[in-house]
Amino acid sequence: MIPESMGAPLAPNAWMPLIEDTIPAEDKIPAFANWITSYFEHGNLSTRDLNVLSTVVPSNKRVPVIYEFNDEETTEIITEIGTTMDLALLAESFVPLFQQQYRKAVFNATTRAFWKDMEVVAVTGNSTSNLSIAAFWTFQMDTEAQGGTLVQFKLLPGPNHLVSSKICHLKC
Repeated sequence: MIPESMGAPLAPNAWMPLIEDTIPAEDKIPAFANWITSYFEHGNLSTRDLNVLSTVVPSNKRVPVIYEFNDEETTEIITEIGTTMDLALLAESFVPLFQQQYRKAVFNATTRAFWKDMEVVAVTGNSTSNLSIAAFWTFQMDTEAQGGTLVQFKLLPGPNHLVSSKICHLKC
């Protein structure tokens, strides 16, 4: 999840290879695959301060998940990112539409009544990318503004963005 998918703009200090102008176009998808499967060491996440987020350089204490993939799996995931990545999420013109859809799906009384037994749980790991944690915080703040009871939030110690990508990618 990234902030744009919820209709929130990228934080001023947000970074990812897909939007970095200094990375050649043909290297953006492989760089993103390495980066998004990495682990990050952030500061005190309880502060919800964007300045405590590590943005560009992943931790060197853990190997990115992509290195657990064999050559075929690596090619497949990079191809999948390149062909299914909805880059429209990065287009500012779609942000208002995404915000409307996100709010309707999660907070709209009619939607919630229709899905009366639905529980919404937001889960992220504390070693994931700056984008995911910023989106998690946005989701928390939006939920608090709606009374704070509609969504459960779980910040797990250890996981990165794709900690179970190999299992899900192969079996989902």
